[in-house]
Amino acid sequence: MPMLDLFFQIQGTTFPVDHGYPLYSAISKICPALHANNGGAELKGSVGIHPVHGRYIGNRQLALTDQSRLAVRIPHEDIVKFMILAGKRICVDGHWIRIGIPSPFLFSVSSALISHLVVIKGYMEEDRFLQAVRDQLEKLEIKGNACIGTRKTEISVEGRQDGAGKGQPLRRTLNIKGREIVGFSVIVEKLSPEGSIQLQERGIGGRRRFGCGIFTPMMQEDKP
Repeated sequence: MPMLDLFFQIQGTTFPVDHGYPLYSAISKICPALHANNGGAELKGSVGIHPVHGRYIGNRQLALTDQSRLAVRIPHEDIVKFMILAGKRICVDGHWIRIGIPSPFLFSVSSALISHLVVIKGYMEEDRFLQAVRDQLEKLEIKGNACIGTRKTEISVEGRQDGAGKGQPLRRTLNIKGREIVGFSVIVEKLSPEGSIQLQERGIGGRRRFGCGIFTPMMQEDKP
């Protein structure tokens, strides 16, 4: 099923770094079809909520910028179900934002894609996790070279560019109701055009609605 990204302008000042679950929860109150309790039965396919980007200002907070967006990855048939977000105010872990007008974007073909956080249940050690990523790519019949991102190869969701920990595997956690779930940043390179689109549509691992396993083209700054 054809997928696309729906980008909403947002207005606000600050935003929590670990916002995957509280953002999902806030959006679900406006879009009940998104809620896991009904299995997404009202939706035509899998939905992902992108991490919100901003400038890291310390104390586990981001400063929102003119480029900050709320973005959802959805089947094109579900666009109308998310248009209701436009004009709404939501509170994400104590941080208020107003959601603006959305713009739809089709996926761009890129030979190198990155996901800032991939989580695969039961795989928390680097070597076993990477093998699980490769197994999922093989199952999807996507050919590409997968590796774990490092501080050197990506600008993190927090916007840190201080050089700390360069070259170290980029391990991240997702907090869900006080429970920390371990994952890693993942890069997949040398993708065919078809594989690039399929990986963006399907993703890897779970927790897509909490911002995990969503792949986007690597920016120049992300590349080694």
